[in-house]
Amino acid sequence: MIRINEFQPNPQGTDPQMAVFELQGEPGTLFTGWITSIEGDNSSATIDSAYQISGTFDEHGLLTVEVPDLENPSFTVVLSSEFNGALGNTFSLLNTGAFFGRVHDALGVPDASADASYLFGAALGGADFAYTGDEPRLVFRDSLSGDWYAINDPDNGQVIDINGNVVAPDEFGSDPASGTDTFGSANPSRSAPAANHFVESFEQAPGTTYFLFSDIDDGSFDFFGRFASPDNTNSARDDFQSGFDGGYAIFGQDHDGEGGASTQVVSIPGIDISGYVDLAMAVRVGALSSEPTFQNYEAGDGIRIFASVDSGARVLVAEFAPPVSGSGDLRLDTDGDGIGDGEVLTTALSRFVIDLPNGGSLLDLEIEMTSDASYEPLVIDKVEVGEMLELAPEPEGPEAVFIHQIQGSGTDVAISGEVQVQGVVTGVYDESDELKGFFVQEEDAHTDNDSATSEGIFVYLGSNSVDGLAEGQIVTVTGVAEDYFGMSQINVTDGGSVTIDDATDNLNLVSSTLLELPAPGRTDAAATFEAVEGMLVNFTDTLVVSEYYELARTGQIVLQDEERSYQYTQLHEPNAEGYAAYQDDVAASRIVIDDLNNLQNSDEIYYPGAEGFSVDNFIRGGDQVEDLTGILHWSWAGYQGSDAWVVRPTEAAPVEFTESNPRTDVPEEVGGRLKVASFNVLNLFATIDDGAATTQTGMEPRGADSEAELQRQLDKIVAALSKMDADVIGLIEIENDNDETLALLVDELNAALGTDVYDYVPTGVIGSDAIKVGFIYDSSSVRIANDGEAVAVLDTPEFMAPLGTGDKNRPAVAVTFEELATGSHFTAVNNHLKSKGSPVAGEDDPGIEDGQGNGSETRKMAADVLADWLATNPTGAPDDDVLILGDLNAYAKEEPLQELREGADDQAGTEDDFIDLAAEMIGDDAYSYVFDGQLGTLDYALANQALLPQVTGVTQWHINADEVSLLDYNDDIQDPTERGYEAKPSGNELYADDPYRSSDHDPVIVGLDLAPEWNLIRGEDGRNDRIKGTDGSDLIMSLGGRVDRLWGLEGEDYFAVGHEMHNGVRETDMIMDFEGGKDSLILMEGAEIRSMHGSERSMVIFLEGDRDMIHLLGTNLSAENLNIRYEPADLFL
Repeated sequence: MIRINEFQPNPQGTDPQMAVFELQGEPGTLFTGWITSIEGDNSSATIDSAYQISGTFDEHGLLTVEVPDLENPSFTVVLSSEFNGALGNTFSLLNTGAFFGRVHDALGVPDASADASYLFGAALGGADFAYTGDEPRLVFRDSLSGDWYAINDPDNGQVIDINGNVVAPDEFGSDPASGTDTFGSANPSRSAPAANHFVESFEQAPGTTYFLFSDIDDGSFDFFGRFASPDNTNSARDDFQSGFDGGYAIFGQDHDGEGGASTQVVSIPGIDISGYVDLAMAVRVGALSSEPTFQNYEAGDGIRIFASVDSGARVLVAEFAPPVSGSGDLRLDTDGDGIGDGEVLTTALSRFVIDLPNGGSLLDLEIEMTSDASYEPLVIDKVEVGEMLELAPEPEGPEAVFIHQIQGSGTDVAISGEVQVQGVVTGVYDESDELKGFFVQEEDAHTDNDSATSEGIFVYLGSNSVDGLAEGQIVTVTGVAEDYFGMSQINVTDGGSVTIDDATDNLNLVSSTLLELPAPGRTDAAATFEAVEGMLVNFTDTLVVSEYYELARTGQIVLQDEERSYQYTQLHEPNAEGYAAYQDDVAASRIVIDDLNNLQNSDEIYYPGAEGFSVDNFIRGGDQVEDLTGILHWSWAGYQGSDAWVVRPTEAAPVEFTESNPRTDVPEEVGGRLKVASFNVLNLFATIDDGAATTQTGMEPRGADSEAELQRQLDKIVAALSKMDADVIGLIEIENDNDETLALLVDELNAALGTDVYDYVPTGVIGSDAIKVGFIYDSSSVRIANDGEAVAVLDTPEFMAPLGTGDKNRPAVAVTFEELATGSHFTAVNNHLKSKGSPVAGEDDPGIEDGQGNGSETRKMAADVLADWLATNPTGAPDDDVLILGDLNAYAKEEPLQELREGADDQAGTEDDFIDLAAEMIGDDAYSYVFDGQLGTLDYALANQALLPQVTGVTQWHINADEVSLLDYNDDIQDPTERGYEAKPSGNELYADDPYRSSDHDPVIVGLDLAPEWNLIRGEDGRNDRIKGTDGSDLIMSLGGRVDRLWGLEGEDYFAVGHEMHNGVRETDMIMDFEGGKDSLILMEGAEIRSMHGSERSMVIFLEGDRDMIHLLGTNLSAENLNIRYEPADLFL
């Protein structure tokens, strides 16, 4: 044990430059550690100072060190093995291990009563002073009891105990208030012993225990000697597996050659007792109790202790004998009649204090042990002789035990305190950036065959090291058995030791315990795998990678039994009871695999193999692990922010991954002439998050932290968009600005494609959030209908803030697009509903209990408003085709989706219903997002009944949800606004300008084959055609011919001309009833207008080349009223 023994919180006079601390520990041992102070004047819990110290404890176990003077109280002083924080950090008990490693001692000292609640001493395993009335100039421990006392400045001749009570100085052996501090020497004590006190112990060798077995195995053997470990090779020995002091038993050879009753004597002669009075002896004694049915001590059996002074009379001073019946247990004889009538001896050795003769110079002791039948062992241990013996603490040496005895069958160690074990090293994690320890497991031959007790345990080395330590070695470990944050361990940092007994590979002496998932309980419940804590285990299932969010930060991966789970409400209607049971089932079917340490943000990512994670060596969700073998123990599981059972890899059995969910280079084909996509691009901001900038809505940017990161982000998104090759793309989580971010993305996309084909739908700032939704589109295939005016925004309070507690949903944007090839129209509406991450004021949030998460009512009400709004045709579309897109933050069976499926009339099975295309065409395998290792769809494409027959396919391109975030756009530079885990490790290459992990949501892509909205009427090449349209909307193509006459008749008509411009023939197309401002003139690709002139009723257009002529006759004819489009020559063929 290492602890603080004395220091000066506020020395008298001017504060010195250096503060003196006296520490107490094992004499002669070297100590290195840290002294840290935590602010206690307020609730900030700020780390005020931290200093490393080192030195060697003197022969009295004292070490005096100096550190720069601490701030005056209130504060908590912590003595620890390490310090991993920084000055100014905020301390929390939750990060004790991360900050301090092992806390040796801690003391809180207040300078006001109100500050008591800001102290951490007691919570860290030490103590906290009550307010002493002032700032103490000195605090010290009683040199014998270890109790804390304080002396104030000024001290007024008073000593105050830790509870704030005044203690008279004359109660101490020396006056603590005399002004003479005792650094480097023993502190004063209120419980000083008499000057003549002495205690001597007599053992043959350290740890010696004498014992006697008589006539074991049918009267043939008896044995007298020391404890040794059993080897389970003899049935008689096996009968004693529940024997003395933790399972030791002896089977030996015939000691006296007689095969009968045997008496053995332990002699301790010549003890110098000159000048001492009130002598006594102490001895630990044991025998079998009545539990084993084969035990029976008879008259004559027992233990007798004799003493003589100066070779005088031999006096019986104590006897342990059977009871009056003459057989049975052995008991203390309290009245000297040879019959046991006192405390019963058991296999748990009891310590007895026995009076001895006084006077004289030399004392001789003899202890006789007699046994005359099979299985009647007698044990004595640790003989002491001394004065005032009842005041002397019993000397405690390490208890040699089996690991299963330490572990017991509960969640806490069954044996605490100093222990000694021997076992096989199964996993070594002893580097300073690892666990700082190793696991050891009992050999199979020494197990207790009890499925409820573990045979493995962690050994904590701290800053110590064991040269040459390796898996498979047999070691003896001496240290303190304890629980550390729920994990059983042996701590060897305070005077413990590790000895390598056999340096060869002995892994064949231990076995892996076979396990399978689902486990008998949740794997984040301590009791589930307690029986195999710290042991080698082997999972016999095929496991799949289900969660990898923490891989970048903590090196952890979650594996699932057989296949990945879906979110409860992806497959089931919301239900509180069903959701709770489902989560229990999921938690029982998963296991965490961890790396070699508990550090965060390591420079090297351990998985998936020896070379570490990189763009060329990666894993994806759904990849498989067979025959998972490692060490199972209770540890921090970052994916939940709490503890769970984790598997640590070993050198002998590395974790191997099998690719079972490969990437695809491009999305699956969806058919159709048009492709429409929904893509959440994870906070694409043109405004850099540099800590100073704000968005046009007055909020902090949420995207890239530097220009370099923004370019990397753009490159990955552009790579994804290029391969999606969609005609219309609804983007989610774009910066809410005056379209600068949309314009930037379009410029980057066009530059990558080498053509200015893409454009964006302008909306400007909409709503109050930092992000918005938007559209980009391929202008060579579609255009915004109504001359770019068919755009509507849903930003009413009923939609954005249904509960009247501020905007929660982002405005929806609806755009009607016209397909250039067919003139067909459809309306796409892009959405981003309230997230599940935070509650909404004014909402009971029933979804938290039934699986829908926070904000479920807000999303449901918004979906209802959206359906009603779309029923009003907000863009003035000439067609009923509607496609709802976006991130709805709701899984497939949740209430917002139900609202949309039922349409504006809130009735299922009617004409205004919307259809979830992924659910309809992909089925239960659909997903676009992974959260907590469970799959689900947050991103949607829902078609109304009018559009559904024109849908040719749908796909979800899994380029993001299945990818590890290490592959995103962040670089390895920690910018001022970045958290530590956002900056990438610098060990391996983790960035490529490819689509993979361009976001955290997968894009959804829909194929459309829109029905033409006009009647196609074509002439013939080389003829002078007379072509008449219909009363509806017509597309009339003249093709070749010297003079073609065209009539559109009623409706909005399109006239496609200019097919033959260089055939050496001057051709004329006469359009006989062209209505300016209503009808459209389509010039095929390559046609160029040379000149035009005319009046409101007649206009002539001359083309380049053969000087073909277009003669328009009609109404309202002028250059301003001509709708002229240029299209590819084969667009309508």
